[in-house]
Amino acid sequence: MEKHFVLTEEFKVLENGTKVFRIKATKDFRDVKAGDLGGFVENEDNLFDTSWIYDDCIVRGVSLVKKWSSVRDNSIVIDSVIEKSVVEDSLVRNFSVVIDSVIEKSFVI
Repeated sequence: MEKHFVLTEEFKVLENGTKVFRIKATKDFRDVKAGDLGGFVENEDNLFDTSWIYDDCIVRGVSLVKKWSSVRDNSIVIDSVIEKSVVEDSLVRNFSVVIDSVIEKSFVI
């Protein structure tokens, strides 16, 4: 299946030395248009189907954002799974699994 995004040349090096790359949409889906810039991922395997990472959010490590999920508003996802969920202004880490939820202003550790 063709990816709905590409990694751009824009990147950040995080405090721990991890390099994350900004994503760019390659086609229209949901509220995202082809050419829109999204947040940052460590690698292409962090993002699936028509899930999206917005703004300056970061998804890294062995994280999976899938099944139409959204990561928004300064959220950071580290080594966790986000499935059929919206994560807003939150930190999700330590192999957490978020399914069928809306997480706002939370620390899921």
